[in-house]
Amino acid sequence: KMAIEKNGEKTGSSFSYPQLYDLYSVIVHKGTLENGHYICYIRKKSQWYKCDDSIVMMTTKHEVLESEAYLLFYARRTIRQR
Repeated sequence: KMAIEKNGEKTGSSFSYPQLYDLYSVIVHKGTLENGHYICYIRKKSQWYKCDDSIVMMTTKHEVLESEAYLLFYARRTIRQR
């Protein structure tokens, strides 16, 4: 079982099955705090796309994983053991 602990006390639910997460989007900020530009990578099935203003193009998983991520978005995937 997995339980979330905070200061030695259990605070969350216990799960009898693993909690897995899939990365589906990455936001990247390029530039400085005062001046910069955001791009977004999104995944549909196994294909990754790069969104840069009005341009959307296919890209590779390698490019996504090598990017300097600002925000990561995950979707929970639950696998129940029998």
